Amino acid sequence: SSSSSLYCVCRQPEQGFMVECDICHEWYHGGCLKISRRETKALSYFVCPIC
Repeated sequence: SSSSSLYCVCRQPEQGFMVECDICHEWYHGGCLKISRRETKALSYFVCPIC
């Protein structure tokens, strides 16, 4: 059994830049959502595509 958690719409482990949805609190890879670290810093909150 694997001890690593899966995140994002891709259901893969944590890797690189990730962003947390302020509604569901799921973590997403920036690359999967095509959003950069700089873009998220300009946001006061982040809502994922699912929410």
